[in-house]
Amino acid sequence: MVGVALDENARIVAALKNVGRRICASSDFGPAIAQSQELLKALGLQVRAWDRKHIELMASDTGSSPTPGSDNSGISVVYYDADGNVPPTLQFYEINVADVKQGKGLAGAMVDAVLQPLMRRVDSVELTVHRDWSGGFWNKMKSKYPMFTWC
Repeated sequence: MVGVALDENARIVAALKNVGRRICASSDFGPAIAQSQELLKALGLQVRAWDRKHIELMASDTGSSPTPGSDNSGISVVYYDADGNVPPTLQFYEINVADVKQGKGLAGAMVDAVLQPLMRRVDSVELTVHRDWSGGFWNKMKSKYPMFTWC
């Protein structure tokens, strides 16, 4: 029985390693997601992506969800492909910087890593923020990136 569990685990790990290639082939956002993954890794974050009915990209310093108020820094975004009359949409789902002193500028750098690869598509992508508890951070990002449509 242990061998079966290990084989299943190896299959899952192999599938997760290939998710980036599958996402790039199947999504409106494919190349941008691949670039964002590399930029987030350059910030020292662990990056995971998975494809469901939409694509989720999560990056954090510990590999777990960057829920605001948690002990880890990171960002979680959801990419929705175009659907009928609805354009491709990027939703900023969670963002957190655990240690403000160490992470000064980290939140902005994470947003930059997600948006820079989309700069050639500013007219065709809508951006949303799941919940804004930031006290002004997202207003700064909207000012920095006014070329996008923010919903």
